[in-house]
Amino acid sequence: MKAQMRQNGGANDYLVKATEGAWTNILRMANEDPRGWQNRIKNMFKRFDTDGSGDIDIEELGAGIQSLGVKLTRHELNAFASDIDDDGGGTIGLDEFITAVSQRLVMEGKAAPPPLTAAAREALHPDFAKRCAEARALAWENVIVAASSDPRGWKTAVIFHFEEFDSDKIGQMGTRQFLTMLNHAYGVDLTPGQLEAFLKEISLNLNGIEADAGDDALIDREDFITAVGARLKAKAQPDPVLEGAWIKVRRTCGQ
Repeated sequence: MKAQMRQNGGANDYLVKATEGAWTNILRMANEDPRGWQNRIKNMFKRFDTDGSGDIDIEELGAGIQSLGVKLTRHELNAFASDIDDDGGGTIGLDEFITAVSQRLVMEGKAAPPPLTAAAREALHPDFAKRCAEARALAWENVIVAASSDPRGWKTAVIFHFEEFDSDKIGQMGTRQFLTMLNHAYGVDLTPGQLEAFLKEISLNLNGIEADAGDDALIDREDFITAVGARLKAKAQPDPVLEGAWIKVRRTCGQ
């Protein structure tokens, strides 16, 4: 913000007080859900940007502020706009609007910390490690059984299913596509935390992945083929942790 709090006395103090109502209403809306304040502000920006240009001019800003229950004079509106229009271009972009709101939230001690991802929240559960191991064991069992029982051969089967869900046909897919493939092709349904752990077993390059953050991480087809092949070979020398988890799964299911 170029002029976050105009404190040069006299007229500037008046402008600060006059525009405070607008900021109060904007911040109140932003803090209705601290975990999603940026989305709320983006939606507010879209409502203000009535011509859909991607920028808010002074007229749109005035109308938008009035829709929040605050009517500013032209002089007050210009002062309010100049606090947000960081580059002085005469219009306000989304980034400028979000930055201004963020700075005001910080100034007032209302900025919420970044929310925990679903996977991170899940990992806080005291039984997470046990549940995750059992889910991974069941997931791998389903994949291995499906792949090894396919008459075309396990590798051909794995490639077929991967390419079926690789919508971009680049030999890679995002986490959402991958989870869809696991669900439809192998009957596997994993939570974000379980998927995160499962993916880390496929490729060391996926360390630090947030499985519920979208498709930022890409799972490579060759990495998946290698992982399935390694699991098939490991049947002769099973992983004691995963094998123990799988035994518990079978007992629970009465097998």
